[in-house]
Amino acid sequence: GAYDYEDSTLSASQTPFILNLETWFVSDKMFVPIHRLFVVVQAADSLLKLVSELKQIAIFPGFASLDDHVDRNFAESTNRKLSRIGEEVAESHYYSSVSPHEASE
Repeated sequence: GAYDYEDSTLSASQTPFILNLETWFVSDKMFVPIHRLFVVVQAADSLLKLVSELKQIAIFPGFASLDDHVDRNFAESTNRKLSRIGEEVAESHYYSSVSPHEASE
């Protein structure tokens, strides 16, 4: 099988390039650098995942504050419109309930 970056262990059966240690490695000295290479690749992949998670943590709170700002603006706009409509309805009701003779006085 292919090397699984999620798995923290390294074995010959997991690596795509090393099918049989006796066939591919002439001596034990060659195993150490290649094993270190895979460890470095695995560490780099883990570091990239960590950086990605940190970016998401840094970005999403920004979206939350943006959502709060939009919600506040929407609420303020809605309150202004409702207040204006209420004033117009009250004024309309006042003028419709007052007789023309009373309004001229």
